[in-house]
Amino acid sequence: MSWIDIVRLVTFVFTLVCSLLALAMGGSVISVTSNKKFFFRPQTLSSSAMAVAIGVLTMVTVGAMTVVDLLRSGAFTSMILVELIWLNLLWVLWLVVGALAAQDFNGFWSGTCDWTTQEASSACQETQAVAAFGFLACFALGAYTTLLLVLAIMRHSRGVPIWKSSVKQSFHSGMSQYSDNKLKAMDTSDSQHQYPPAVSVAPSPPQGYPQV
Repeated sequence: MSWIDIVRLVTFVFTLVCSLLALAMGGSVISVTSNKKFFFRPQTLSSSAMAVAIGVLTMVTVGAMTVVDLLRSGAFTSMILVELIWLNLLWVLWLVVGALAAQDFNGFWSGTCDWTTQEASSACQETQAVAAFGFLACFALGAYTTLLLVLAIMRHSRGVPIWKSSVKQSFHSGMSQYSDNKLKAMDTSDSQHQYPPAVSVAPSPPQGYPQV
């Protein structure tokens, strides 16, 4: 396992933990704000609904990508191109979750959690937590996709077909060394056969050949 595999696994696990916590807290906030017992005009906050929806989506897709890549190699979900497209979409969605939660805290909760009921105060604090976990998941996925994109472009510029292979296949230390050696061998072979070999001509004696 290469270092980029370790970074990928840590990022996925961290994102799954953030997704689970944001999902649970978003559901808890919905149960409070939509209850007439606590609010005269119950409503569902957009940030809480987004946290539940994106949390479920992240856990299903990122969890599947992690498990499938551990069990088999060369799966469609493990392609670097597919991974970059989907994870870039996910970090944007988590950025939206964090921004909406921050907006709801300043708007719906008036920027303070000093409410008369314990349930409302807890829901306010959970909204803050949803914002924090949304931004954390966004940062983790954004940093990983940026790193993966830079490494993939570097490998592609050296002639390695990388976009349809997985991270495990493309950045394995043994395979990377094999690809680099193969490229060097191809360059050496091309340089050796670039020009036709010189034809050696036997030199003539300075006085010419003897006449018979």
